Amino acid sequence: MGKTLWSSLILQATLILLLNSSHARTNDIDEITPKSLLDNSMTISKKDALDIANIVYNLHSKEANISNIMSNNLKVVYNVAHGEVELRPTTCTRAESVLDECPFKTNLDRMHGSENEIEYLKWNQNEKTCSKFHSELSNCPFSEHPDKQKGHRCWFRIFNAPLGMNAISIFFMCRSI
Repeated sequence: MGKTLWSSLILQATLILLLNSSHARTNDIDEITPKSLLDNSMTISKKDALDIANIVYNLHSKEANISNIMSNNLKVVYNVAHGEVELRPTTCTRAESVLDECPFKTNLDRMHGSENEIEYLKWNQNEKTCSKFHSELSNCPFSEHPDKQKGHRCWFRIFNAPLGMNAISIFFMCRSI
């Protein structure tokens, strides 16, 4: 009986300590306002989000031709973009492309990856896009009639970390359609 009483008292004391520390932690969190989070983060534009999705897909595609976005569904809220894109192959080949010269690749760390799922951490927020590649891609027509083409549907999330962190987190997952 004595052991049960002591273990019950120790359990109660532990619970009280946990509740007190979580209450103190809650008060700290209350001091972080949505405005302070917004003031310390870089917003992301819809154009940048689609450019990043297109570049990331083409960087890791095993296709001979580069692909372009045919349709998209995108939601951007401040520094987070969630979206879905449908990509189809173009007539431009990867070998002729300037994609490998794209400055976006600088400091791009693959954090996790499988054949259909990729997660990156990009260490320089200022290098979001590759205008030379996108200019080239705009001159590449789709290789066949879009209804007859085999393509990919990809879902992505892009998060610009607060300014002090200077990083972009990119999650990208695709499947054939």
